Amino acid sequence: MKNLILILLSIVMLISLVSCIEHTEEITISEDGTTTIISNYKGKVSEIEELALPCEPVWTVTKNTGGGIITDSSQMELRAEITVPYGDKIPSTYAKPDDDLKELQLQFPTNVKFWTEGNRTYYEFKRTYQARKFQCFDLPTLFSHHDIWDQELENRVLEKGTFNVSENDRNEYLDQIIYAYAYLHWRLHWEAISEMFAEKFITIDQKTNLEKQSADYLENKLTPVMILGILGKEEDSIGVELDRLTNSIHKWFYTDFVKTVGEGKSKLHQKFRDIFEKTKLDYEITKKLDSHSFAVAVELPGVIIKTNGFIEFEKPNVVEWAFKGDGLHDKNILLYVLSVVEK
Repeated sequence: MKNLILILLSIVMLISLVSCIEHTEEITISEDGTTTIISNYKGKVSEIEELALPCEPVWTVTKNTGGGIITDSSQMELRAEITVPYGDKIPSTYAKPDDDLKELQLQFPTNVKFWTEGNRTYYEFKRTYQARKFQCFDLPTLFSHHDIWDQELENRVLEKGTFNVSENDRNEYLDQIIYAYAYLHWRLHWEAISEMFAEKFITIDQKTNLEKQSADYLENKLTPVMILGILGKEEDSIGVELDRLTNSIHKWFYTDFVKTVGEGKSKLHQKFRDIFEKTKLDYEITKKLDSHSFAVAVELPGVIIKTNGFIEFEKPNVVEWAFKGDGLHDKNILLYVLSVVEK
């Protein structure tokens, strides 16, 4: 039962139980400022292809799945390379230029410049991996130090097993994870209707009613009996049942929106659906990136004199960084390095 609760928590928070996707980049800056980037991905085909990746014609791409029959579980190695002359724009995302939702994918504005002062030439590399909105959706993180989320209770239940704790602990814990699940979906709904209001598609009264109606619906819909019923199924069926539950909740959001704003407003109804789907996709991409491990190495002319990365004594002109995708939760990650050539 402990494993089933862990699966529930993972799906509740939209955390896929996937292996780590390894992403390494080797960036070389020449003396004339030309920048060459070699990007490598390793992971399962299904997991890699769910995210925006370097693609032709901008990149020169090689895919290698190791031969044999390709399935979703096959291991893929993707290698992409690009050379950017000095002054040209370096790619800041892997999303295709014509992707309508490219702003939802990982963004990493990158800038390279060099200049000369006397007998010294300076080379500067700066890249910022932009923050992903997360905490506002995640009840355990948001309220880990408040009464709303009891971390000690969670640890106790996961350590002993759901049916090996007291009935009171079990019931309180079920209430807790149901609240987390309900909050996540209510917040996704809230984000969408707030954007609808900000763009003047709905009134403040309609927004208030939609918020209350969704809260009431989730409170009545999600019960400990329902969750225990899902947990009582075969382990490989739990994810399917929770997906079905999530889809039914989102379908209710659409139906309730139509009822609240009125029939015969198909463009308005579609606008809400588009905004909600965009909000949901933004969060889902953030969660998929959690399993991403990043390793970036930058080689510049001369020797490094400033950086927030790691330097090896044997490689005075190379700097490295490593971080996980969940490090982008609500905060930017900056890579910075400055080198100098003295003549």
